Amino acid sequence: MSRPITFHVFLASPGDVGPERDAAARVLEGFSDPTQGRTVVCRRWEDLVPPGAKAVDGDFQQLVFRHMTVEECDIFLGIFWGRIGTPTLRAEGGSVEETEQALRLWKEEGRPRIMLYFCNRPIPEGQADPHQVAGVKSFLARVKEVAIPREFTDDFEAKLRNDLTNLLKEWPRGQLRDQLRLLNFDTAEKLAEEWRDDSGDFFAEVQALWAVEPDPVRKACLCYALGLSGGEAAMEFLAEVVEDDVTHPLIRREAARALGLDPGGLYRPVSHA
Repeated sequence: MSRPITFHVFLASPGDVGPERDAAARVLEGFSDPTQGRTVVCRRWEDLVPPGAKAVDGDFQQLVFRHMTVEECDIFLGIFWGRIGTPTLRAEGGSVEETEQALRLWKEEGRPRIMLYFCNRPIPEGQADPHQVAGVKSFLARVKEVAIPREFTDDFEAKLRNDLTNLLKEWPRGQLRDQLRLLNFDTAEKLAEEWRDDSGDFFAEVQALWAVEPDPVRKACLCYALGLSGGEAAMEFLAEVVEDDVTHPLIRREAARALGLDPGGLYRPVSHA
């Protein structure tokens, strides 16, 4: 890993998987490695949400979101077993609402990475609530339409450790690929700024996507991001795009802007007077 990085992990679950929550916190802490510049922060409501009351027209889930949000996390880790949780104003359980928000963000922004675990261990006799169990089964079926969950019995800790090892092995380049896939002009500036110190890696991932991206608007957005990230290789690439007469005019204009050229004449420097 070429630079220090902190991973924020949102831990979501109903109240029947306490041992797994504690195990997840231990595993995540074990992945922090100062020698690699890597810090892993487990964000869970027990540690971050102070005592409080819900608003008159709100619910307890909004109290949680006031102190910890899915948007600020890099990884979303959800654990389910025999309970779907307490209904909120927007979903059949708080953890379900958190998961649906994470899935929506993943679809729109390419983050956070989604890691969902479902326990198939038998529920002790007399402790199963048929309504809650049915809710989990229904939710799992919905999840399988948009994600690959991991099922476990008594091997949660081992499976989580292995999955995180594989996930973090490709980080942060893997995360960059996910975000570039959904890049737009609104998110390009923030992403390019995050990678300014590693502009070579940024350019390599953009170049790989460029080779398979057919949409001229998306390619124009990649030109904008390259101009913001800087780097000699990126600037040379943009200059080649400007010079290429067969490239779509929209792409050439954005490449010219990224180089500080007049996008109309393409070669006249922009006046900043």
